[in-house]
Amino acid sequence: MDMTYEKVKVVIAGASGMVGREFARLLAGHPWFDVASLCGVTTAGKSYEMVWNEKENQLKNAYPLVWKKAVFPEQYRDWQIEYINVRGLREKNVRIAFSALQNTKDTEDLEQKLADNGIKVFSNVGCMRMWEMIPLIIGEVNPLDMHLVEQQPWYKRGGHIVKNANCTTIGLVPFLHVISRNFGLKGIEVVTMQALSGKGDDAYNSEEIIGNTYTFIKGEEDKVATEPHKIMHNGLFEIKVKCNRVYVQNGHLEDVFFETIKETSEEEVKEALRNFRNPLTDRLPSSPDKLFYVIERDGGPQQKIDVNNGRGMAISVGDFKQYSKKEFFASLVSHNLVRGAAGASIQNAELALSMGYV
Repeated sequence: MDMTYEKVKVVIAGASGMVGREFARLLAGHPWFDVASLCGVTTAGKSYEMVWNEKENQLKNAYPLVWKKAVFPEQYRDWQIEYINVRGLREKNVRIAFSALQNTKDTEDLEQKLADNGIKVFSNVGCMRMWEMIPLIIGEVNPLDMHLVEQQPWYKRGGHIVKNANCTTIGLVPFLHVISRNFGLKGIEVVTMQALSGKGDDAYNSEEIIGNTYTFIKGEEDKVATEPHKIMHNGLFEIKVKCNRVYVQNGHLEDVFFETIKETSEEEVKEALRNFRNPLTDRLPSSPDKLFYVIERDGGPQQKIDVNNGRGMAISVGDFKQYSKKEFFASLVSHNLVRGAAGASIQNAELALSMGYV
């Protein structure tokens, strides 16, 4: 199967934010996509390198004990952030827009305008995720939901909108998918310890977060409780969730208690994870060498050690405990900016291109 394509021109909307910078980093030198423009709202007209460094320094000052500055991609050395101009993007033959904008009504309107003008939008933004005609894709789990774009009013004009899920949901659902399809899934309880970078460019006050676990992340628990059902097409199991923010730069840790329908064993669960593959995503440039890294060390996966497994696109699983033939515990670690955000959107665009939807 030929997996080489003529490069597609893309734009990053919201390029100066936390996820936007990750888009820029991951798309630099991408084999299928060529960045034609970096766009923003409040930062338009400014040097991309200057904005990048200013924001990184702000975060370093806010979180001095853990923050390491991200290396600026040389490809964008002399670039400026541009206003988002739909006509201008069409003149540049842009076919894909990666959206990392703020979750506002203005963003919802802009994404629809882009799609209405023949641009394929792959969005990390929360708006419209639960609309019936909008595919909410995790490539390894529900790639065939990409067909939903054909139901969108913009499709006949050459555009469409594809969403990726919340950063915590993306780390959790592939694990639940493997458990559900192999052993059945009756219910789960999950407690998360989520990285600082999941808050975006806005920093916590030092007294809120240093030496503390911040126990409220607005809207997060509702997303983690509802999005998996749309992705997995399975509303039969219950999800109970509590989300927390911890003083870690990157990586979400999720402690998952789960009950299966069939009787099984810890080793059978591990083997199902090790053997999981999806041929539709295996050969995509952003896909990891394997989706699950099964961690056997005492204590299981850790954010500091395992966040970059599979170039940030893998999910590390470990610290298994078996309470009965149907009741288990496991810990998961995933990179919230790569697997949980920009990397997921890029993989979705690669999947769409391979399926003929770009």
